[in-house]
Amino acid sequence: ENERKSVVVGNAIKDAGKEGISKYKLFNKTRSLNKRERDQIIQDLLDSESITMDRAAKNGRSVTVYIWRNNE
Repeated sequence: ENERKSVVVGNAIKDAGKEGISKYKLFNKTRSLNKRERDQIIQDLLDSESITMDRAAKNGRSVTVYIWRNNE
């Protein structure tokens, strides 16, 4: 079950490509997960260096973006 949830989050980030996916869009694509589960999966992916986290300016606001490392 946890593996399936990790795959859902990982695929959403991978599918976003080189631009990455904003935290907001990731939330919308993984609504089936609660905040704690999603945050834990993201932290695990960051710790394993599968993804990177960056800040990007969008519409004059700074947003968190997650990028799959193999896209670099």
